[in-house]
Amino acid sequence: MRKGITFHDGQLLTSHDIVHTFERLQSTDRRTLYRDVSKQILSIEAVDFLTVCFQLKNPHELFLSFLTTSRAAIVPSPGTNEHKMKHSSDVHGMQKPVGTGPFKVTAWDDHLCRLEAFSSYFQGRAHMDRVDILQIPWSASAKMDDSQDIETPFFHLVHNPSLSAGADWTQISAGVMVHKLLTCNTQKTGPLNDPAVRAHLQLCLAGMYRDDGTAEDSEVVVSDFSTVNTKKVQAHSEGFSDISISSVSSSPISLHIATIPQYRRDAQHLASILERSGFTCTVRTATMEQFKGNLRLESDLILFSLIRDRDEELRRYDLYSTLSEHLEDSARITIHEILQTIVASPIAADRTSELERIEQFLVRQNLLFHLSEKPVETAYLPSVRGLSFNSQGWVNLRHIWFPSDARAHQFD
Repeated sequence: MRKGITFHDGQLLTSHDIVHTFERLQSTDRRTLYRDVSKQILSIEAVDFLTVCFQLKNPHELFLSFLTTSRAAIVPSPGTNEHKMKHSSDVHGMQKPVGTGPFKVTAWDDHLCRLEAFSSYFQGRAHMDRVDILQIPWSASAKMDDSQDIETPFFHLVHNPSLSAGADWTQISAGVMVHKLLTCNTQKTGPLNDPAVRAHLQLCLAGMYRDDGTAEDSEVVVSDFSTVNTKKVQAHSEGFSDISISSVSSSPISLHIATIPQYRRDAQHLASILERSGFTCTVRTATMEQFKGNLRLESDLILFSLIRDRDEELRRYDLYSTLSEHLEDSARITIHEILQTIVASPIAADRTSELERIEQFLVRQNLLFHLSEKPVETAYLPSVRGLSFNSQGWVNLRHIWFPSDARAHQFD
């Protein structure tokens, strides 16, 4: 471990904090991202003040990559500051989590997360003194005008900067793609156990989305959540009415579609496409935590997204591991065997090839459908300097700065 690292509360980071963090991670029943990787830890020992020894149940080539992700972020052990560690065991304590990063959290509620520069950060102090992150609920109106009361009037929502009247806004890609996917639950006894029904479903979905990721339907609203960017798309629906379910069933087939609130529109559009072909559909939405539980196992179709960033290998491994839970036995066994090959291979190219093999298997069996693919983009004004992105496509706030005349420039 690096020497001299301090937490936001002044404690020195030691090997005991590492042990505490991973023991805490091991003890949780929550279905966290990369859970399958973290559960490979057999034991963890603080050898000395700055050395930790991990012992794994089996060799796992993705474990070191997992340690570099935010899911393995280190939190301080209770020690003598147990009253400060309330965040590790209950919801209310999470209002001011303690870490070692360039910013410390000084306020956090349902509306605002306030970050202040941490002067002792080991890579150097951030340029900005404070960052306020406003939380816009998904239920907020997609359209606002000057006549509407906005709870935070100092915050400017830019729905589509590329189409705005001013030419000052710039959009830049973070090098991250968001793939919207649909998968079948064949663990559940139902119509999708029949390969013919799944093949028919694939025909119904063909052409649902264009190459730019927008839905093929009459006036569909597609939201780009990364830039608070909403646009209307005028599309077409020819061909869908020609696909009849009578070829696979003499009566309508009922399907339950599960997703999270952010993708409700996509699920409703999907349902409308399938209903034109004779299916009857019900859309169910739930929070992310509920979605990880029984909801998806009780549904026929699961609508979700895959972020392809620099952690793509881990994300795909986690996706296929989770997805296998709602597949029938033979498909689940096939996927598990390939996943075991992946974690045992020290060659990255071979692991990528095996991940592709899983995806091709799922697509070929009509168990996985690609709906859309869109880049994550960020919009910013020319007064913003030093823009860069981390491995997950988030703006690196530590590098952001503003020229001394930025305020005057904005009011010209």
